[in-house]
Amino acid sequence: MSMIRSKQVKMNAILTIRVIKLLFYNEMTAHDIAEETGLHLVTVSRYVREMHKAKLAHIVGWEKDSKGRDATAVWQFGYGRDKPRAKTPAAERQRTYKQRLAQKEMIQRMAGQLKEAA
Repeated sequence: MSMIRSKQVKMNAILTIRVIKLLFYNEMTAHDIAEETGLHLVTVSRYVREMHKAKLAHIVGWEKDSKGRDATAVWQFGYGRDKPRAKTPAAERQRTYKQRLAQKEMIQRMAGQLKEAA
């Protein structure tokens, strides 16, 4: 029987204090913290998630990706309620899906007309 263990995140005291200080005075993403401290993004992400589990940090916002979705958490030190991700209503998702289908169909019809004309 094999046991699955989660990887332990190890940081020295100076880096730990530096991360806490950054989050105490600023709202930052894991990318920002990694850039400031020189730590790898995965290390920072694991460390911040552990702080979140211990209720030492919370999510104060979200940065959007290129498609407009909430993708990257913005963290702050201290206990607080996490800001939820924005949700797109089902009707709007369905509307955009149907628009994409209509555009695809129009492109296919236009491509068919060009083949017939040639």
